[in-house]
Amino acid sequence: MVKNFDRNQRDSLNLVKKYRLLLETDAPYFMQEGQPCSSPNQIYRTAEIVAELRQVSADYILSVPAENAKTLYRIKD
Repeated sequence: MVKNFDRNQRDSLNLVKKYRLLLETDAPYFMQEGQPCSSPNQIYRTAEIVAELRQVSADYILSVPAENAKTLYRIKD
């Protein structure tokens, strides 16, 4: 999947500040290999792709948007 990103997309993804990063899996143009459509159950694969492009772990990428979503939606622990 990473190979499908052009240089501008890769550069743009790396410019997104950590505190602004959220993940989405239901974009129609972001179908994963072997899947007929995008869906929320593909979130880990999405995180893996973002992690590879940002050169960090997928678990780290999953933790960042989780914290950002709490801030965005004012969710208290």
